Amino acid sequence: MAAKPTLSIVIPAYNERERILPTLEALRAYLAAANEWGGRAEVLVVCDGCTDGTEQLVRAWGKLPGLRVIAYPHNQGKGYAVRAGVLASQGDVVVFADADGATPFAEISRLAPRLAADCEVVIGSRRLPDSQVTGMQSWRRRLLGRFFVEATRLVLGLRFADTQCGFKLFRGEVARSLFKTVRCPGYGFDLEVLVLARERGLRTIEVGIEWHDQALSKVSPVRDGLRMLLTLWALRRQSRRRVALLAAKEAPALSR
Repeated sequence: MAAKPTLSIVIPAYNERERILPTLEALRAYLAAANEWGGRAEVLVVCDGCTDGTEQLVRAWGKLPGLRVIAYPHNQGKGYAVRAGVLASQGDVVVFADADGATPFAEISRLAPRLAADCEVVIGSRRLPDSQVTGMQSWRRRLLGRFFVEATRLVLGLRFADTQCGFKLFRGEVARSLFKTVRCPGYGFDLEVLVLARERGLRTIEVGIEWHDQALSKVSPVRDGLRMLLTLWALRRQSRRRVALLAAKEAPALSR
């Protein structure tokens, strides 16, 4: 019987034929050099209804021990893909990272010790003083990003500088427990995870990371920005409903 993985890396991919293999090659190099995982790492590439041959390309490449491909026929959204990968994971540490390889995988070794020391969730950030960002987004994307951070604080009370960074780490069982209840299939899933973590009293920290901005982003600032604003309010309603239900369940016990 194969040993249980100590590390699970989930990579959601939607039509990433042009970028996925360089990312997997970089990941292979990292895992070959990183002794802390004891050779017990699994990589889950989740093909989210790919139509460009991404799935076939990854399966044919097959150079990475512990590589697993999860695929389904219709595009469901990034949140759906990450959830599928996390729920299939087995590692003591679970990471999800974007397919474009914007963050060097060596950042896992720097951030993972925090999970053992003082928290259950670590979110990478491109907007802290110690973040190292190369490449410049357009002024429009930067402006919308700042607006979204403020909207997130006002609507959800999440006081993080960068909720949407595609590089987050979790204790394994925490990740699988959280993602069982995640329902947002699109880009708003990051927010839902952070709201759920707060409701459960989980310790979440934000750490500046190295980030290399990539071209060919699939995020539309206008279309996806509007969707995210609607998601903010939906998550606020859902969170208040869960908190009220929990309070109602606890009230009888407190009155006895």
